[in-house]
Amino acid sequence: MAHTPPRGRLPDRHHLFQPADRADEGSQLDWEFGDLAPAALIDVKPSHATDRPQLMPRPSPELLDPREPKGSAAARARAASPLASAFRSGDAEARVAMLRRVLDDALDDWWSDNELPSPSLLRDGLLALEAGHDLDEGHRTLLLRAALSHRKGVLTALRYQTDGDRTAFLLKDAVLNVWSPLSPELLWRLRREDEHSGAWAKELARELQDELNVVEGVQHQLAERALAALRSRRPPTPNTGAQTERGLELVLRPVLLVKDPATWGRYWSPGRAVIVLLVTLLVLIGPMRPGRTAGSGLLSIPGGEYTLATVDANGEQLSSAMTTVTLEAFAIDRTEVTNRNYRQCVLVGECDPPHTPASATRPDYFDNPIYDAHPVVNVTWGGAQQFCRWLGKRLPTADEWTVAASIAPVSGRQFRYPWGDLYEPQLANVRETRIGDTRPVAVDYPKGISPWGAADMAGNVAEWTATSNGDGYVIKGGSFVDGALGVHLAAQQSAPPASATATIGFRCAADLP
Repeated sequence: MAHTPPRGRLPDRHHLFQPADRADEGSQLDWEFGDLAPAALIDVKPSHATDRPQLMPRPSPELLDPREPKGSAAARARAASPLASAFRSGDAEARVAMLRRVLDDALDDWWSDNELPSPSLLRDGLLALEAGHDLDEGHRTLLLRAALSHRKGVLTALRYQTDGDRTAFLLKDAVLNVWSPLSPELLWRLRREDEHSGAWAKELARELQDELNVVEGVQHQLAERALAALRSRRPPTPNTGAQTERGLELVLRPVLLVKDPATWGRYWSPGRAVIVLLVTLLVLIGPMRPGRTAGSGLLSIPGGEYTLATVDANGEQLSSAMTTVTLEAFAIDRTEVTNRNYRQCVLVGECDPPHTPASATRPDYFDNPIYDAHPVVNVTWGGAQQFCRWLGKRLPTADEWTVAASIAPVSGRQFRYPWGDLYEPQLANVRETRIGDTRPVAVDYPKGISPWGAADMAGNVAEWTATSNGDGYVIKGGSFVDGALGVHLAAQQSAPPASATATIGFRCAADLP
């Protein structure tokens, strides 16, 4: 049965919550954020950057006025319009099949170039869902990404998400996007009007609380505001939100208020340009100071029973069997141990140096400070244990590592990759990125992190664990030379404890009370 969202207040360009009956005369309904009107009313300007076929015709202006009574001729015309019925007509299946192929191409563009679907394709996807057609989970996730980016159809896209943990992750990304953050007012509205918000709101609050411990500057402020909005029973004060957004705009994206060349010279005086540059550097460089990465610190994982997928004897192919493990509460490093971390242990005489200072392509990898933030490699299993013990920690077991990398905290579901079930190579340092060596830990944080917030659990370097399987010790996560199968979170390899290669690193864990 097709799902039709309820009619509600339709925001215009200036007032997000302006009722439809107060809209200016002659204004054209624009498909703004969270529009509660049926998707068939969406008016989308042609995309300037897509050559994909348009599956749906553009609605005529006379069908776009939301103010007429439901039983009027215009309302009946809207209900019978091509936009409202195209995905329910006789050739609907052919249209949906074409849409799925276009969305497959859009997924490829997202994986390779971080390019999101155009508003027109977003509209078509939501219309198909509204008509009762099913789309792959990857398609629905991509539509939510696009909706959050374009600020169009977000509420509709939310209604077709089936994984609360994944939804919380995407919303957190939108909240912490310093260039175009999801405002507290709109987040509060989503929390209130999405009937499935209980599946993601609690997890989003938990993730934002964790972010307050690791982010600084503007992102810290954004996380605080979003968390307060989630916990509030009343909408955030619009004036305060507007003032804060204006402050962010002045710091992060200063623009001319008018295009007069004379005004340009007055606005961008040398003194003002220097001030803007210094403020921008203070805000944005804070989290990148030497000795601190965006993903530093420990993550706490509660004890309990976890259901994990198993692998075959070669550790490559997934089997259909599942196993339940019982773990005590533990903590695990947010990032892989870096060259700088390990070098400190070597300098005080507590750790042996790596087997060789070279990495796959860099002869002075361990000794050169330029690679301080990269993961240490060429360390044996014993060397990894030695470092962790120096800090009062230990190596994680294979089961602990897998839980931290793949289990969704709220639903208990296991993902195939840290970010979800679809292989998205642009979110990790894997074979398809063609780097051919390590990159700094958490370099794209928070992109590609696990549901618990751990970075680089797929790719970059494979990681030692404390679990022995008879042939050696289990290695998890895959490295920059591995593809989809090698970095699958249920897959594993093993190596003798004396192995020391340019593709193996580690992170530490600790017991919790």
